Amino acid sequence: MRVLDVIPLCDNEATLSNLRMHDTLTMHIVIIAWLFVVLMMAITEKSAVGGVLTFVLYGLAPCALLLWLVATQRKALKQHRQRRAATQSVAQESAKKPDGQDAGADQQNLQQ
Repeated sequence: MRVLDVIPLCDNEATLSNLRMHDTLTMHIVIIAWLFVVLMMAITEKSAVGGVLTFVLYGLAPCALLLWLVATQRKALKQHRQRRAATQSVAQESAKKPDGQDAGADQQNLQQ
């Protein structure tokens, strides 16, 4: 499930903020735990080169990919919100502007 799919269900900004905070905290805990496990794997390698490669290929590369994907999704969410806010502000501005036409004259023409 993508974050953009949740937006129509949650219009309350506080609820969205709490969801994002919970997701971010959970993601950081998982990344820290994964890096710890990979570090322990790297320490048990027979050579230093094997340990470094294990840490980079099993730890840093997947975490970097995960963080890049999440950042891309958040960027798309931010752009979606900006477009939605711009559309709403344009709609509100056009609703507030008087069109300068007199509806009374139109009503009189219809009655005749």
